Amino acid sequence: MANMKTKGARVALRCALASVVAMLALVSSVRAAGKYQVVHYFTDSPAAYPLAGLIADSDGNLYGVAGQSNRKQCHASNCGAVFRLAHQAGGRWTFSILHRFKGPDGDFPEGSLIFDSSGNLYGTTFGGGANTFGTVFEVSPSGNGWKEKVLYSFGGSGDDLIYPSAALTWDTSGNLYGTAMTTETGGYGGVFELKRSGNQWKEATIHAFTGSDGANPASNLVWDSAASLYGTTVQGGRYNEGVVFELKPTASGRWKETVLYNFPGGVLGAYPYSGLILDTAGNLYGTTYQGGVYTCGQFSCGTVFKLKPSRGNWSLSIVHAFNGSDGDNPWAGVTFDSAGNLYGTTISGGRDGYGVVFKLSQSGRHWTETLLHSLDGKNGSTPYGGLIFDRGVLYGTAWTGGIGNAGVVFSLTP
Repeated sequence: MANMKTKGARVALRCALASVVAMLALVSSVRAAGKYQVVHYFTDSPAAYPLAGLIADSDGNLYGVAGQSNRKQCHASNCGAVFRLAHQAGGRWTFSILHRFKGPDGDFPEGSLIFDSSGNLYGTTFGGGANTFGTVFEVSPSGNGWKEKVLYSFGGSGDDLIYPSAALTWDTSGNLYGTAMTTETGGYGGVFELKRSGNQWKEATIHAFTGSDGANPASNLVWDSAASLYGTTVQGGRYNEGVVFELKPTASGRWKETVLYNFPGGVLGAYPYSGLILDTAGNLYGTTYQGGVYTCGQFSCGTVFKLKPSRGNWSLSIVHAFNGSDGDNPWAGVTFDSAGNLYGTTISGGRDGYGVVFKLSQSGRHWTETLLHSLDGKNGSTPYGGLIFDRGVLYGTAWTGGIGNAGVVFSLTP
């Protein structure tokens, strides 16, 4: 388990340990296999290493990003690409590159894409751009091809946010919101807004983390019905193990941040890289990279958690603690199906140690884990990206593995 940073953390964990272990006794694990199929094998050319999850259009076509692209199109580190997998009759898929990044227009996309109402794609790159600190970009259909436009280049002056690594989200007015991990002066990162004004976009930092209220956000954001934003930071907070935060708009036009939960490490989780999802009751669900009651090698194996609001306070419960054989180190978040089951991935663990796809089903107070698939390297490895549902089928990516060890896109029918 992760080491406790303070005496307060140890006290909090001792008080919570008994109830957490009792709750975990109600969780059972069932091993079963879903129908797993590799949709596409990446190779070094024209693109490789898909780190993020996918999105789907109304025709069932899949869109994503790859972290590297053909060296002839970029510098030595390979700048990455935006790709599409078009769904053909008979279950076939046609792969195409929509855009190859070249450095000045972006470098190394890590976050998933989003659509606008016109079918244009939007995303972030961790590096590249005018200042080499990352970009927000748009890729739009243009004639018989696609055209990329840089909407904003991070960095360039003082405490500007830099290094965005997650997907964006829209508000109802057509503005974009996201997170960036740090600042040019070594700060703790923050949340930004991009407002459209004609053909231009203006960036504003709506919250800068201070360390005590969170540090180094790597997650996307989610809205509730009251127009508040929710997200996580990997580190910072009371125990420096990460936080869940809320940003609420105020009448003055500013945003007020509230830390909903400070992860203390140990059995209650640490280092949430993933974003969150909301259920209809307003509960939040996410994952922590470490934490839980089981140890996988030197560190703890990670958790799936639930945060429940009650009269202005939030209480955390562990939905599932991974034990290695059923998964280890979840990086991405979870997703719902229409019945309220949760699905996700871990980047390691499972039968062969290459990661898993899992399902969590609730009946009363009980959560049952179903191991849908253990990746074996040949069919993919280290699935950093999250999952999406489209027409009852799960789709995801594995960063490595497959032919040439350059990653895959897979489908899975639960």
